[in-house]
Amino acid sequence: MTNRSNLPKVEQLLEYPFVDKDLGTAALRTDRLGFSRLEFLGDAIMGLSVYTVAMCRGIPKRNIDRLLSNENLDEIYRSSFAGCSSSETGDVVEALIAAIYLDGGYLRAASVTASLLLGEHRDFNFAATQDLAKTMAARQLFQLGAHVSKAVIADHLTTTSPNQPARWYSDTSKKLRATKRLANICRGHHLEDFGIKRPPEPKRVIRALSEIKTEIKIKRALNAHLADMVDGYAALQYLNLGWDVAKNNISTLLEVSSTPRT
Repeated sequence: MTNRSNLPKVEQLLEYPFVDKDLGTAALRTDRLGFSRLEFLGDAIMGLSVYTVAMCRGIPKRNIDRLLSNENLDEIYRSSFAGCSSSETGDVVEALIAAIYLDGGYLRAASVTASLLLGEHRDFNFAATQDLAKTMAARQLFQLGAHVSKAVIADHLTTTSPNQPARWYSDTSKKLRATKRLANICRGHHLEDFGIKRPPEPKRVIRALSEIKTEIKIKRALNAHLADMVDGYAALQYLNLGWDVAKNNISTLLEVSSTPRT
């Protein structure tokens, strides 16, 4: 049976001593209420951490997807943490990252993620990203920003609703990140604040392109463009200001409250 006696071994493997031992133990108990919260949050934090390194150091997307795949996380669990949990899957790895995030903050969780998944990049300094935005293409910023906003939403949902099932977290996150919703948020703010130019008005674009595309397709394309700009803003906030400040600013933009954690 899994209990706190397994935690010292896990802490040694992670190279992270938990201040709150109950958090570390909870990440090993997949049969307990609240594990879905840790799994969902850990997935988002790991995704953001890996994409940050990948976008800055030119790791191909196919490699990112492989690193974050269930198969790879399962293998990491089996090779490093086998026998430490009531489950034998990579879900425990995600939960442990979430526990570290809750216990020690984003920088510690990101650093441990890099050590586990990105061995050759484990020296990446997540606290020194201010100049990285200057070297990233717009598409890279949009991709990174999507993971920033996913992590912000995951933090919000798991803080305000800690005992929901996994499906609820996933479905609610998708609703909050729906393209039309993000586009409407973008329309309601001054895009100059995002550091990008305002796109042409929808009617002008529709008139100009009506001969080659339908109006519905044009509106969808515009919504996708506006949603990308919200993600771009999220990426710039994260890279320039750091996670803690960016989280609060993005929570306000996305219209989700950022409840202080006690």
